Amino acid sequence: MISRRFQGPRRHQRFRSRTQAGIALGMLALLFALIPASCRFGRVLIYTCPDPCKTCNDPCHPCIEAEGECVPDAPFGWAGPVLVWAAPRNVEPPPCPGNAPSRVYQGYDGLNVERGCPRCSCGPITCMAPTTIAASDQPVCTGDEPRDDDLHLPIPAVWDGACLDVPAIAEADVASLSASTTRVAACEPNFGPVPSTGDFSWDFHAMACANEDGPRVCQDEVQWCAPRAEGDFHQCVYTRGDEPTCPAGYPKRRVFFEGIDGSLACSSCTCEGPSVSACRADLFGFSDPGCNDVVVELTSELGPTRCNDQVSPGGLRSLSLSWTVNEPGACTPRGGSPTGRVTADTPTTFCCL
Repeated sequence: MISRRFQGPRRHQRFRSRTQAGIALGMLALLFALIPASCRFGRVLIYTCPDPCKTCNDPCHPCIEAEGECVPDAPFGWAGPVLVWAAPRNVEPPPCPGNAPSRVYQGYDGLNVERGCPRCSCGPITCMAPTTIAASDQPVCTGDEPRDDDLHLPIPAVWDGACLDVPAIAEADVASLSASTTRVAACEPNFGPVPSTGDFSWDFHAMACANEDGPRVCQDEVQWCAPRAEGDFHQCVYTRGDEPTCPAGYPKRRVFFEGIDGSLACSSCTCEGPSVSACRADLFGFSDPGCNDVVVELTSELGPTRCNDQVSPGGLRSLSLSWTVNEPGACTPRGGSPTGRVTADTPTTFCCL
């Protein structure tokens, strides 16, 4: 049997133990209440999170990323995530965000090429005098004149038909006079081959910004904590080349380029001769240097050579020519077409959220 005088102290001890247990439970409850408060309000008497408390998913997780968000991991062969901005070429790009201050890429899309080929044209053409005029001591034209053994007179390469003094030929040596056909001057283009790179422009430009520290794993150890995308920036992963398929989690594909490859040129300008021409001239031989006393006359044209064996006495001392038909026609220009090719070069594929 237990004595009554020992029962009082035992009841007091049980009460004190219960009080101490209640105090301990209260302290634990206070501790758990202060932990999230430290992430919401910053410094308190007891806290476990570093400042500032801006994180991915869990404010108290070691992945502390200012203004961050959890995004899918970049698969093998892809880099990122990075913040990508793209806009029409006439829009001025903004600076990289403060949470991703480093510009790691700049590219373009929508190549436009303006060809620089000139329009080909041809210079004017003219009827030209015969290249050969010859005197012969044979009094009969045979149809094969002028012959090699005839006396060929010095005729300028370009002769407008004005009075032309020639070395004096004695009367006995001028029994007939022959001439080659008239000519049409060669068609010459006003422009030769004109290579041209052409002007080019881009419809869009883009840039990618990143945090130099790189992304870190989120609390779920699957996604990555990356700088938050705001405004016109988008979370993207990227790979070099033109990749046709985007990885899982990044469905929106866009390809940008860093430059151009190839060259442009223009085909040479040429001219085709006229299909129809008419050049007929009357040729006169004179016995004096001033083209006054005519001793022989013949007609030269684009057809066969001509000869006249009806020569008056007096010898030969000068020549003149006058055009009766001067219709050389017109040349047809050819060429001046673009050649070569320019394509966008060095592609990079971006796939975005």
